[in-house]
Amino acid sequence: MKYSEQLQAAKSFIQANDHFLVVSHVQPDGDAISSTCAVGYLLDRLKKNFVMINEDSIPEKFGYLPQVEQIQLVTKDPQHFFKHIIAVDCADLSRMGQAEQLISPNPEILNIDHHPTNNDYGQLNLVEPSAAATAEILYDLYDQFDLAWDQDFATCIYTGILTDTGGFR
Repeated sequence: MKYSEQLQAAKSFIQANDHFLVVSHVQPDGDAISSTCAVGYLLDRLKKNFVMINEDSIPEKFGYLPQVEQIQLVTKDPQHFFKHIIAVDCADLSRMGQAEQLISPNPEILNIDHHPTNNDYGQLNLVEPSAAATAEILYDLYDQFDLAWDQDFATCIYTGILTDTGGFR
């Protein structure tokens, strides 16, 4: 499937569903955290219900990111399981760590990633190995929704690209 078709499929998945789990990889770096926040920001703008979860704590240096305070830690005894998953910056399912236990049987996973090692584990895969960061892909996805840009969303995208490129190197 062409990248433009993947973007359209991802948009349709988000529009058609609600009650999302947004998750990235364990020991999250700048791209994982900012991509999680960017998806949360998009879902919030679309009035969708969602929960952002990670196995590990978010480093304090990323505390300025919009929505970052909403990222929760995985609980040992989950009270809720999610059918609709948006995984960001996760090359394979195991990189979610304990957050994987929150996924219901027969889930619908939108896998958004830039790693060439990604194994296309989602029912929908928005994977672009030529992207410098997952945040770059989210830039393209956000534009599919014809929403106005603002400083909060731009901060998420900038942080993801800046950190994953080593300062644009």
